[in-house]
Amino acid sequence: MWAKEKGFTIVELLIVIVVIAILATISIVAYNGIQERANSNVIISRAQGYIKGLKLWEADIGRPTVQSCIAPSTYTVCQNVASWMTNAPNDSNFNTTLAKYSGVAVPELGKYGPSNDNPTGLMFYHDNWYGGSRGVLGYRVGPSSDCGTSQPILASNHTSYAPAGQNYTGRTSTYTSCEIEVFKY
Repeated sequence: MWAKEKGFTIVELLIVIVVIAILATISIVAYNGIQERANSNVIISRAQGYIKGLKLWEADIGRPTVQSCIAPSTYTVCQNVASWMTNAPNDSNFNTTLAKYSGVAVPELGKYGPSNDNPTGLMFYHDNWYGGSRGVLGYRVGPSSDCGTSQPILASNHTSYAPAGQNYTGRTSTYTSCEIEVFKY
């Protein structure tokens, strides 16, 4: 008689390998989503600090009248901030004053933005956005994140408000664009 050998059959091993592959895939997808939410929350928190800072600035010395990117001082110009704000200045006086009011000591870059933005992940403030007498803070978060604010959000045409329930200005496969109305005059 033949002795029955102990061990796994090839079918059993393949089933185990397939189950492990499925679990690994699920874990990687969940991890990427968690990473995006964490990165976006950092950007949103910074943007909320800037919004509060801009409102304190207005209450203290009047509305900031400037067009500036918010980026580290190593950048003198920010390219392609918005379609008609190409080569926006990085106004160091604006950034210094905003830091005083917002509590965000050094402007930091986010992670998201189109590849032709330089620097990627910048934020910007414009005192008369699209000639609409609006002070707007712009920033970008992850592709499946929302802007995370109760401030009015502008629609993708940059002049009217986003539809009810839509918590972003525009969305692509690599980032979500947020144009937040800080002031309306």
